[in-house]
Amino acid sequence: AISSKKPMAKHWMHSGFLTVGGEKMSKSLGNFITIQDFLKQHSARMLRFLLLKTLYRSPMDYLEGLLLQTERELQRIDEFVSKLTSTTNDKRSTTEQSRRLLVVSRRSFQNALEDDFNTPKAIAVLFELVNKGNALLAKDRLSQKEAKAVLAFLKEADEIFGFIFFERKKTTIPLDILKLAKDRERYRKEKEWEKADQLRERVEKKGWHIEDTSSGSKLKRL
Repeated sequence: AISSKKPMAKHWMHSGFLTVGGEKMSKSLGNFITIQDFLKQHSARMLRFLLLKTLYRSPMDYLEGLLLQTERELQRIDEFVSKLTSTTNDKRSTTEQSRRLLVVSRRSFQNALEDDFNTPKAIAVLFELVNKGNALLAKDRLSQKEAKAVLAFLKEADEIFGFIFFERKKTTIPLDILKLAKDRERYRKEKEWEKADQLRERVEKKGWHIEDTSSGSKLKRL
């Protein structure tokens, strides 16, 4: 194996075809995309999550809309983890719902993986946990102890999936985004506000937000 790791893999699975806009990927059609091409514009975290959302033996259709949806879902995961980490509720939970949440989630997650490695189903379980966990947090019905237990389960799940606690600080800003932001800053200094606004819109369409601060503009993922 080129990775020099032994064994290279313990399991082999045939994956479904990758299509682009419903068509078979082909250089002659101009819709060919490699992993290297993808990583020039998007994070490795997004790629990993995108693949896990599709059952390994099913075809996956690559669409820009799918990428935007994936970004929003990752943001929901991040926000939930942040809430669990920062909760200060030291009261004891008194609802059957909160007591059963983790038990049901763990069992359903395991059952999904045992069902022909059904990763989309397992991820659906995680988002059901996010939805119900957020509802309990909003009502102050998830104690700090329970929040830590949920975090521990998410870390267990991430030992398999590897996208929940991904190194988000290392997100690379694409070069074209940096150039657009630099050009916008130049237009702002020249007081060409209309051109600056147009570039802001282009940046946001590509999934980034420009935040103007006293020390200059900063780029953040939407």
